[in-house]
Amino acid sequence: MHNNGMKAEAKILITEIVKEIQTDSKSNMSWMPTEQQYWWRWYNSDIETNAWVLRALVALDSDKSIIDRLANWLVSQRKNGTHWRSTRDSALAVHALSEYMLKTKEESPDGYSVGIFIDGKHVRDVDVSWQNMLALENQVTLTDEGLDGGQHQIVLKKDAVGPGYFALKTEFETIYDRIPAAQNGGLQINRRYVRLNSEASNQAVSGDDAEISILGHGDRLAVGDVVEVELTITASEKFEYLAFEDPKPAGCEPVRIRSGYGWGDGVSANVELRDSKVIFFVSRLRKGKHVLKYKLRAEVPGKFSAMPSTGFAMYTPEINARSNETQIRIDE
Repeated sequence: MHNNGMKAEAKILITEIVKEIQTDSKSNMSWMPTEQQYWWRWYNSDIETNAWVLRALVALDSDKSIIDRLANWLVSQRKNGTHWRSTRDSALAVHALSEYMLKTKEESPDGYSVGIFIDGKHVRDVDVSWQNMLALENQVTLTDEGLDGGQHQIVLKKDAVGPGYFALKTEFETIYDRIPAAQNGGLQINRRYVRLNSEASNQAVSGDDAEISILGHGDRLAVGDVVEVELTITASEKFEYLAFEDPKPAGCEPVRIRSGYGWGDGVSANVELRDSKVIFFVSRLRKGKHVLKYKLRAEVPGKFSAMPSTGFAMYTPEINARSNETQIRIDE
């Protein structure tokens, strides 16, 4: 409406939108709430919704305090401080924040400096300006050296008036004898390997009579054996746009030699055969249990670990799951 000269109508609409915006004064953030019942749907993205609201508020010169708080909320939703939930969300957020920066003159060439202190000790200064904003080496990596167990204080000191943005990312490793399965958001994966006889190895789809045995953790194969990999996916809801990645155990290669579209068990998927894994891209997954299958041939002797299969919603990666790790031995 605004861009097409309907200024009065646009202001009426933006007034109604502002009425729906929620604010947390403690965190100095504002946001437009989205439907919670289907929060995982790609078309119900809170990031996309708020990016468009921010663009509308900026275009219509709305209340600057609301615009600032909305931009603050949008920045706070980054994952690992570098991106948003998906490539789509990231593009829309960057677009909206760029327009916000132009309107509020955050691209001022004056710049500012941020001092970083860990437990009272000065670690380094980061100088930020319009000239170096896109090429700035602004990451400070802390190792475990000097960071004993317990509480630590990180202080950022900015030498100029105006907004500054930061993110804290933490990573840790957990050592397992065997990585266990895990699930989050209503998605579950269970993987099993079924050794096939020579006749079934050449069939497109194996039947019950083609199975020799289900391989357990640490079981043995011989070079030339063919196994069918079964990924049993259980979904608590109807999901859209998912990726399921199954790392291959080193020493095995897919029987299928070309990537491409596949169909089975009520699921259609684009199957990609990559160097280290097989990926199924699924556009729609109905509620319930489904099985994805492909075949591997044992080719190199040795002891190998098949890292867990993983699955996630591409536009809502909070919905994710992994299977157990499996070890196999391949004999000559």
